[in-house]
Amino acid sequence: MAEARTTATPASTNEFAPGQQPYGVDGGITQQQLVYLQVLAWPQTYTDMVNNFGFPTYRTETGDYYRLEGSSWIVIEYSGPQATSYRTE
Repeated sequence: MAEARTTATPASTNEFAPGQQPYGVDGGITQQQLVYLQVLAWPQTYTDMVNNFGFPTYRTETGDYYRLEGSSWIVIEYSGPQATSYRTE
């Protein structure tokens, strides 16, 4: 019997974001938004980030997690109310 093919899915944020809080939204970032994110002058306010990218899929005390078009996670890092940088996971 042939094995069914499976498609790779990104890891759950539970694996690398202990304490994450789901927002109940599909907070994703498009490739076009990623280009915009890469040229931002840091720091940014939380309000600016939400106005530009919407609400994240998950949130921790120090980061907002957005899905990058079904592949990886973009994490906006915060120090208090200021977004200070981003990283991919």
